[in-house]
Amino acid sequence: MNKYVVAFYSSMLAELKQEIIEANSVFEAAISYLGWTAEDIGEAKTLTDLQEILYGMEDTIHVLDLAKALKTNWGGGGLQTRIAQFDSESRLQ
Repeated sequence: MNKYVVAFYSSMLAELKQEIIEANSVFEAAISYLGWTAEDIGEAKTLTDLQEILYGMEDTIHVLDLAKALKTNWGGGGLQTRIAQFDSESRLQ
């Protein structure tokens, strides 16, 4: 399993939420975050398909693969430290 950061924006609530999810793919991470069933996703097979469904609901979702982000040093040199801090803080709740 890989770790992903799932970011979800609800335009109705004007709210952005982010959560670390463990899953096998970005698609599975998005579905896991949304809590959707097979009926909810319909014919969707990719993250882009889910994004199109959510766009119709005036919402959006993005999934960041942390392993890839760390390999490319995306987000600066302190990304690993921030991830570890987020993990420990999220366990306290």
